[in-house]
Amino acid sequence: MQKKPLRIMVSAILLISWMHAQENTPGEASPINTVSVSPNSTFVLSAGTDHILRIWDVASEKLVRQIPAHEFWITSAQWSPDESTIATASKDGSIKLWNALSGNLLRMLEGHNGAVMAVTFSPNGQFVLSASHDNTLKLWNSTTGEIVRIFAGHDFSVTSVSFSNNGTYFISGSLDRTVKLWRIDLSEPLATWEGHSGGVLTVFFCAQPGRADGAFRRK
Repeated sequence: MQKKPLRIMVSAILLISWMHAQENTPGEASPINTVSVSPNSTFVLSAGTDHILRIWDVASEKLVRQIPAHEFWITSAQWSPDESTIATASKDGSIKLWNALSGNLLRMLEGHNGAVMAVTFSPNGQFVLSASHDNTLKLWNSTTGEIVRIFAGHDFSVTSVSFSNNGTYFISGSLDRTVKLWRIDLSEPLATWEGHSGGVLTVFFCAQPGRADGAFRRK
């Protein structure tokens, strides 16, 4: 039962890579910075250094939509849990929310003082969480676009974020070589984990085995 989603994801990523190679001449190849599979595995997002957000249909293997999303590189693109909205982050320092069906811009989130390196939705879709070169993370109301909370604690650029399944906690990775654990209602980290000899480029929050709510126990 677990193999089908994995096959879909791998096939989708390979499909994106191939289609990008086909639509660009050798001298115009554009590196892909981010890919994201929709929650129901029907669509895939891809984006990169050409500033364009692309939406692909996995079943038909066709490009559904192209959106000139940012003025600079797109660093991250993610689906909302209900697949109605797409969040993009860019080196231009902004986050944009798009209507996934029409491709129209819903709102722009501005407040970081550096490139935004990662963006994700909370599991209930109420919040957007961003990580930036300005060493901070920001929690945004996805409906109003207002900043709910700023999280400071990393010494260098924050590169990645991931929510727990219940949306209460999240983790962040940074070029300061640490991973930090946070609660969305607290501005200070709950824990800092060290051990990497280089910057942390990606993190993923795994639920504790046997806990369907995504909770975990700190020792």
